[in-house]
Amino acid sequence: MSVSELLTEKDFFTREFPAPANHYRPLALLAPAPDEEKAAAASTVRSLMQRGYGGVVLDPRNFGTAFLGEAWFDLVGRYLEAARLNGLSLWVLDGFTLGEVLAELLDEAIPDWRGWELRRFTLRLEGPDRLHLALTDPEARILGVLARSLDGEGPPVDLRSALVAGVLEWDPPAGEWELVYFRAVRRRGRAAECFAWTDGKALAAWREMTFEVYRRLFGAHFGRNFQGFFVYCPPWPEEESRGKQPLYTGDPRREDLMRLAAGEELSVAGAAEAISHQYLLPLREWCWQHRLRLAGYRLGGKAWPALLGGLDIGGLPDLAPPAPPDPEELAGLAGLARGFRQERVASFLPLGDDPLRDRATLTSLVAAGADLFLVRPPAGLPPGWEQAFNDYAARLSLAVVAGGPAAERFFPLPVGPEGLREAGRRVLAFAGRGIEAGCRLPGKEGPEEEAVTRSEEAPPL
Repeated sequence: MSVSELLTEKDFFTREFPAPANHYRPLALLAPAPDEEKAAAASTVRSLMQRGYGGVVLDPRNFGTAFLGEAWFDLVGRYLEAARLNGLSLWVLDGFTLGEVLAELLDEAIPDWRGWELRRFTLRLEGPDRLHLALTDPEARILGVLARSLDGEGPPVDLRSALVAGVLEWDPPAGEWELVYFRAVRRRGRAAECFAWTDGKALAAWREMTFEVYRRLFGAHFGRNFQGFFVYCPPWPEEESRGKQPLYTGDPRREDLMRLAAGEELSVAGAAEAISHQYLLPLREWCWQHRLRLAGYRLGGKAWPALLGGLDIGGLPDLAPPAPPDPEELAGLAGLARGFRQERVASFLPLGDDPLRDRATLTSLVAAGADLFLVRPPAGLPPGWEQAFNDYAARLSLAVVAGGPAAERFFPLPVGPEGLREAGRRVLAFAGRGIEAGCRLPGKEGPEEEAVTRSEEAPPL
């Protein structure tokens, strides 16, 4: 029976999946405040269980500067105990939803937690002339100064030898020139945008002040009711904005600066691999050692596919979505999760005050491949609707996890920030023919693979 038939055949659906376990039920995304009454955790979790949720995800975005203090860990302990008593699982967000508040905490705890970004400015001049320019900036590192002929004659000229103690002295030859000055400065803004994701010392200090504290306090519950963490994953680097560009893998080489001065962009090909090897893969190994699972999330922007290989759960839900998740992008993420052999595909599920529209949104996300949903429990729903909705979501998740495709194929993920949507369209096209498609990262794919479980082969696209 096809997925569309499952969705319409209510009697068959409820008979085959009468009472799915909590493992398949939506997770309630909660953001308690520091002044929440101590008894609130028990009553909240009991109510969530009665309304059909399978677990709780604690989001510290409302905790402010009290995050990672005694009040926060006391609250986690209360919710963990309530989850244990009600048979629910507990997950915790790492804290980057706090935004600039987390930046303030990190400034006090980890002096060099901020990453570097490349900045450049240009100056046009006409030679022959005499240039005397002070480039002193105590908070910046000078990376290079180049001069590019606007008359199109020859490659950019490296002026490092003309730079002494932050002062540039140069006699430009005749013609029009553009001076390009490159420097590295510490990033400013929200912690998620500024963290030094490839700095081993900063990352080790972050793990010690967060994950290790959870281990010391709640390690006995790891792998039981305490299931794991959702951690922030940086988005796909957008095009350079106002002369700023994050430096994930160290200072650019002279050859890189030459290309930048010539109008090309700085390659980020190795950035995702560096972030994975310095942050996500060691953290996943730590989670495995302590019987935990590692999931990811983002706060806007496009998903960076190469980072998802460092997670146990695919999908990378957007917790700051302007609209419901894009089914094409989600289908691409689901295809990538199959390529990484990840156990589930998570998605944020926005709910409103229209039950029929919410059900249609859920169905579209399941059709795209999601089977684990994060929900901010809404208020004002009709009596009994929330439990019925969560029962329906759990049955859909169980059907997706337990079902098997007629055939399985893999294809290389298209390159670029729109690659996931392109892959999603192909995944959905395959799904329409009963084929579960997965994709691999560019450069890491092998020969196209197909495990056929029926006698005839599906025709190619």
